Amino acid sequence: MEKKIVQLHINPNAAATLRRIQKQLITKSDDFCVSFCFDVKKNQCKMVGGHAPEYAFAAQDLNDDIQTLNTLRSFSLSGDVFENWLRSASNLQGLTGENFITLNIEYHSKESNPSIIIYDTKEVSLADEQSDTDAILARACRRQIKTHHPFEAHRQFIDSDTQRGYQKITKSTCQNLIHEIKPHLPFQMIEFDPGTKELKIMRDDRIDISETNLNIELGQSFISSEHGVDLLGHAIKNTADNDILIQQENDRLIIKTSEQCSVLSLAAIDEFKQKVADRLDVLSTFTVDIRPFKFEVEELRKFKDVRSQDIAFFVIKQEDSYLVAQVKGETHTKPILVPNLSMKSQEQLIVQFHLKEFIDLKVRNLTEMREMKVSVYKNSRLETYLGFFDHAKKHIPTQSLSVELISNVKKIRAINKIIEDHKKDKGLVKKEKTGENHTLDLEAMF
Repeated sequence: MEKKIVQLHINPNAAATLRRIQKQLITKSDDFCVSFCFDVKKNQCKMVGGHAPEYAFAAQDLNDDIQTLNTLRSFSLSGDVFENWLRSASNLQGLTGENFITLNIEYHSKESNPSIIIYDTKEVSLADEQSDTDAILARACRRQIKTHHPFEAHRQFIDSDTQRGYQKITKSTCQNLIHEIKPHLPFQMIEFDPGTKELKIMRDDRIDISETNLNIELGQSFISSEHGVDLLGHAIKNTADNDILIQQENDRLIIKTSEQCSVLSLAAIDEFKQKVADRLDVLSTFTVDIRPFKFEVEELRKFKDVRSQDIAFFVIKQEDSYLVAQVKGETHTKPILVPNLSMKSQEQLIVQFHLKEFIDLKVRNLTEMREMKVSVYKNSRLETYLGFFDHAKKHIPTQSLSVELISNVKKIRAINKIIEDHKKDKGLVKKEKTGENHTLDLEAMF
């Protein structure tokens, strides 16, 4: 086979991501390069670069020239060659008026790596700009450069992306979120909590909390740095997709569309979470076997009157916790195990919550996890929440459920009486002798 020159056409959205990738490259680093990885079966080329751990790729569908050459090998360009090509290709696009930039690849089946051809058009005169593409290229300075094997970490980045479980968020939702965040610039870190509808902002190592009216569906809180919000805006601007894919992965924020995927390191996230946790008034923490608990809530909603009322009480106490619902003289009482409870043995908390709101929670791993960390806390407006964590070591809940902390003594007595009656029916307590009166001193407990 003779040498053949083929063109890879790169659309404006992918080109915009390549310009961001080029700015992330660090001279003299091991990953000072950009890899062009071809997948003919998927009809795509993924162009990967950046600096670890903040890699990104731009995805480009293959044009006919590349598709017909199904043996074209993947390759990489050094960072300086990539920068030179991207600048020259953009200048050439400006002269030709084409709606894409071009990478000219010289290929031979017997060679391990192809070469690329860079056309430098900066010396092309104004008169030549009126010529067609071939005439412009004939007058441009032509350089041919040998490519290298793809960088292995870039291949691994592409492979790892297929394993991620992204959260899908509509583009309009992301736009509304950015609209709420922008007035708070500049900042170090920011979090939007969909449960409380609050923005928690870290600026100058201090936490501020701002209320919003955002009523948007997120499976978990969105946590980002200022750069991450900028990256989200870039993804929105440079995609034809209706949805943006987002994944919070430990100390990394990953944003993806069909055209690109970018990873952002959130180095300050642990400090941020600790500062937010210090600001919350945590009344109690414990663990609960979440699947049986969710099952009991779903069972309660099968009763028509309970479903209509949609209210239950969660009684939290050492070795004496219950799920309680009462409608029209009918009571439903179920013991709940809450290990690792942070309260003293005689302390008790009772919270009222809406059953459907709990069932609709979108906590990641809600159905897979067994023991889930849960907290009862108050925010800066003294509103009470049940916070659910997808990892025991986290300081901030992944998702929160608005609840009412029961402080009315008569209501507390009534709920405790339901529990005592349940115990008697089950033979868990001895019946009192006639004339004896053992009343719980609930006022002393609160």
